[in-house]
Amino acid sequence: RSMNSFLIIYLIILLFEAILSTILKYAWQAEEKWDEPWYNEKTEHERNSSKILRFISDFLAFLVLYNFIIPISLYVTVEMQKFLGSFFIGWDLDLYHEETNQRAQVNTSDLNEELGQVEYVFTDKTGTLTENEMQFRECSINGIKYQEVNGKLTPEGFSEDSPDGNRHGLVRLFGFPTISHPTLKMFYFRDSIKKKTQPKHKSEFLNKEELFLKAVCLCHTVQINADQTDGADGPWHANGLTSPLEYYASSPDEKALVEAASRVGVVFTGISGDSMEVKSLGKPERY
Repeated sequence: RSMNSFLIIYLIILLFEAILSTILKYAWQAEEKWDEPWYNEKTEHERNSSKILRFISDFLAFLVLYNFIIPISLYVTVEMQKFLGSFFIGWDLDLYHEETNQRAQVNTSDLNEELGQVEYVFTDKTGTLTENEMQFRECSINGIKYQEVNGKLTPEGFSEDSPDGNRHGLVRLFGFPTISHPTLKMFYFRDSIKKKTQPKHKSEFLNKEELFLKAVCLCHTVQINADQTDGADGPWHANGLTSPLEYYASSPDEKALVEAASRVGVVFTGISGDSMEVKSLGKPERY
């Protein structure tokens, strides 16, 4: 690009010189003694020709005389420099991959010029950095940050393995008694957080957290593979949930969110007609 810019500048200079020389010629020939000297007499055709045609002819003549100002060899020189510079990329040990015994391969001579112009490198949130393996880490619900700990969403800083003395005031999000059910994964959060938010009713937490999980289960393009055999390892068996449902999706982040919701008790079970079906703590619901 910079080379093309310089060539345009040289072309402008060439045109300027040709026009200036043509004007100076006619200014010089304004006097009769210089217009037709004895050693270079004009023909009859030249005397009767149009002044405009003579001006154009003289301009083109000066253009040919000065055309050397544009270095045509510059293209060859630059291309040769690019070609030789590509060898340095292949010789660079910092670009050598020892495990596969491969050096950097240059497929175009413009590569070193293009790499030199790079200032910012952008990557997407999936695939490039994560190999399309997304896992749920934490979320913010009603201004409170929750993390997943052993299949339960707990406020940040709280662990299910905390001493009993630190468990005073804990409440179950959905208010259900402790029962043994593989799909019932409760939330825990501290009484101090509850006081900070100051809900008007005890069910306020229920409504907001449940609404969040249901939104996660309903707003996606995840599909279900219902052919998984009973007892087969699903994508979330490590957290204690045994379900024949296996999710797959073109978006890894959507799949990770739906799996996380199913681990804590709100399970997306499929699509029936124009409705989506979920199980909220074992209770079937349709939307």
